[in-house]
Amino acid sequence: MAIDFPSSPAENQTFTPPGGPTYVYHAPIWELVPGLVGAAPFAAFARNNIVVNGSFNVVQEYGYGVTTGWRTYNNAYWIDQWKFSVVLATHGGANFELGSVQTSTPFGRCGQIKIYGAGNSFAGASDYVGAYQHIEGYRMAPLSFGYANAIPVTLSFWVYASVTGTFTVILGYSKAFLHNFTVNAANTWEYKTFTFPPDTTGAQTDWPVGAGTGAYLQFCFAAGSTQKTATPDVWATWGQSSTPLQSNFFASVNNAVYLTGVCLLPGSVAPTAAESALLQRSFLDEEALCQRYYMKIPMLITTNYVYQPHITSMRASPSVTPITATGDTWVFGGDQHSWGGYASNFIGGNGLVLNARL
Repeated sequence: MAIDFPSSPAENQTFTPPGGPTYVYHAPIWELVPGLVGAAPFAAFARNNIVVNGSFNVVQEYGYGVTTGWRTYNNAYWIDQWKFSVVLATHGGANFELGSVQTSTPFGRCGQIKIYGAGNSFAGASDYVGAYQHIEGYRMAPLSFGYANAIPVTLSFWVYASVTGTFTVILGYSKAFLHNFTVNAANTWEYKTFTFPPDTTGAQTDWPVGAGTGAYLQFCFAAGSTQKTATPDVWATWGQSSTPLQSNFFASVNNAVYLTGVCLLPGSVAPTAAESALLQRSFLDEEALCQRYYMKIPMLITTNYVYQPHITSMRASPSVTPITATGDTWVFGGDQHSWGGYASNFIGGNGLVLNARL
């Protein structure tokens, strides 16, 4: 969780939370004292990141690289836990390229989400391009949204775009809070942070707790007029996905936007740019979290009956699909922890896909 810094600090005042490291106050922010990077505390904070796969390192279904597509990939998981959404009134056969690429960022090599427009125009009032994540209710529960004692939550991320402009980030479910961020310099990695205030006036039903969707985190990079709301920066019923300040980041051919290091932490103090790399979970930890929702099990199936425990407990009883198999349709049964399947005339099979995504 976020660090509880002293209120009303004096310039150059230092503060060391339990377990370190030491910070110094340079108005208006607390900064990490150079040379003092406490690995253990930040590893603990990383575990509290509500977002799953915020560095886009896990791509079980499609693998790394950029995939060309348009409606085929609309509202589909093209990177683990992240969906791409595009609504175009007229697309003229043009495509968006989308995928996860691994290149250097300001805090080292990691995965990035790439949205790359190939000559799409936005003539329709309801046109929209963005990326979003379903956040499971259990992951949102510590915020206590909808209650009087709800706490704020702080978003941080890196963005790189081929053009400057303003985009919208939304946190919400039945209610939503829309906030604008600005890309100030083209072709430059920029670090952004924002603290969403707690929703203390809503109802518990506005923020479902459980294994279903508890909230959405959404990034919007282009939107038509009917997709814009006149009331950003307040909790309100979710109707639109951007604000009047929204820019069209794909007005020209070959425009591109990259995201990485997405972190959503309970509390009101954002990590500094230097600290952001320390708040990313390891690939193995992130992969295990992603496998709660989707996993591929590579195995050669040569029998018409198979039983297998899951690698990790899944969010819900998954659908189970054989990979490159022929023969009768399998009849599957199971739950969050194991599955079994049977087919009377089964031939081949290179593994299974288990899908419990939201």
